[in-house]
Amino acid sequence: MFSIPKLLVLVALILVVLYGFRIAGSLNRRRQQREAAPDPTPEKKRERERLEAEDLVQCPKCGAYVSAGADHECRRQA
Repeated sequence: MFSIPKLLVLVALILVVLYGFRIAGSLNRRRQQREAAPDPTPEKKRERERLEAEDLVQCPKCGAYVSAGADHECRRQA
């Protein structure tokens, strides 16, 4: 009829379901907070979406491409 292993499995399943609902509720709350946040102004949105590119130059010693203005130490010698 009732045995300790069956009761332990039942308790484990109940805990898994409870924690699952807790996690789902937390994710839902975060999503709602994100949706309720004010939209950024068009200027800030464009700033965030703009890609910034950096020119790379090839190191004459090792051949690695590094930023044009960055200091570079060659770790291997050509």
